[in-house]
Amino acid sequence: MYYNDIEIVDVDSGILDISSDMYNLTEDGGLKISWVGEQAINAQEGEVLFYLTVRSDFDIQNNAFTVNNEVFNSEMYTDNLDVLNINLDRQALNLENRLYQNAPNPFNGVTSLEFEFVEKSDASLTIYDPSGKVVKVYRNTYDKGLNRVMVNANDLNGNGIYYYQLNSEYFSSTKKMILIK
Repeated sequence: MYYNDIEIVDVDSGILDISSDMYNLTEDGGLKISWVGEQAINAQEGEVLFYLTVRSDFDIQNNAFTVNNEVFNSEMYTDNLDVLNINLDRQALNLENRLYQNAPNPFNGVTSLEFEFVEKSDASLTIYDPSGKVVKVYRNTYDKGLNRVMVNANDLNGNGIYYYQLNSEYFSSTKKMILIK
């Protein structure tokens, strides 16, 4: 979902266990979340309820996101049903090194491996088969911000599960992808 050059990529759990049936990405770029649990969650001030992952080719301004009451009241409740306000922590908008899930996944022709760096970095992106054998290595100096490596199925060893690992001087992350020809 894109809105004003910002793509909402994912919603991840913080202290709330968020599943895909608890949120909706709206056509106008909004995100609606309604969490209900069988048991109350004890949230302390400063604890993160959930994480919103976004992607943009441009700098994201601190006013790009807001909490509003247009459809639901933006609130949570204490054990005594006292109403508490929900605040948006804009500090979380800082870019951090991150490896994204490939797309599409599974794939059968070409897939895109995307990642972000906080600064220009020398890095390697290595693809392994399930036995740990190196199948393909991409080495480059990647720019600050969003980077993309396109992987062609013909460069891999046929159907199955593969792992891809991004390594730079200060960052390492691994994800799994599936090739179906």
